Amino acid sequence: MRKLDISDKKIEMIQNVVFDNNFWIYQLGLSLDSDELSPDKRLSFDFYSKGKEYFEEIVTKLKILLCDNQTMAPKEKFKLLVNDNSKSAIVLLVTVICDGLEVVAEVAISIAALTLRKGLIKFCS
Repeated sequence: MRKLDISDKKIEMIQNVVFDNNFWIYQLGLSLDSDELSPDKRLSFDFYSKGKEYFEEIVTKLKILLCDNQTMAPKEKFKLLVNDNSKSAIVLLVTVICDGLEVVAEVAISIAALTLRKGLIKFCS
């Protein structure tokens, strides 16, 4: 598994409760295919809906990746993420999402933030 270099600014944004689910859903939509949109289409594109739709599509894959399907709890190797919001825990989660879902870091950062906002125990149940 490769280790990603995530900026301190992104880590602080994930840790900061001011950036709520709506912010991270919008960021997720923004990071999906936004480079392919022409400047005039970017102005009217609904990034929030795109992010919400994508997150709903990948929830099952994300649960398979992070959760034990027998106990409906986080897999043993991810239990440290339950109460840990440190940089190393966030980098681990983003890396696992990048590799497991085969997405780029910007997409994984938003997914990780949404997962951590819900709480891994609640997310898995």
